[in-house]
Amino acid sequence: MRLPKVFLALTLLVTVGCAELALTTPQTWKQKIAYANGALTSVYEGITSCVQSMSCSKDTGRLLVDQADTARAAIDIAGAAPNGETITMCFGKAVPALQCLQGAQTVLNGLSAYLNARK
Repeated sequence: MRLPKVFLALTLLVTVGCAELALTTPQTWKQKIAYANGALTSVYEGITSCVQSMSCSKDTGRLLVDQADTARAAIDIAGAAPNGETITMCFGKAVPALQCLQGAQTVLNGLSAYLNARK
């Protein structure tokens, strides 16, 4: 019986801690765009660090930047839409802006995973 109480207390502590740190998921369209731009900045910084530390070659760095630039273009296209339902031309297809943004986030997640593995 003691274990569930400890687990409940730990869960509550983590939840309160995350709330205090403002670690919430973006809710509004503008917040989602801002979150994606923050992830993009993090990826660009990661690419720079990877090349400077010689964990990645300059050629690999250029390829990573090209992929990040593709994600940036998609974020810019999605960000120009007033909401996630607006149809945009993204990745060569007419898709809702939210889908365009999700595609960019998928690219950024892949780049982040690659860069984290190179540390």
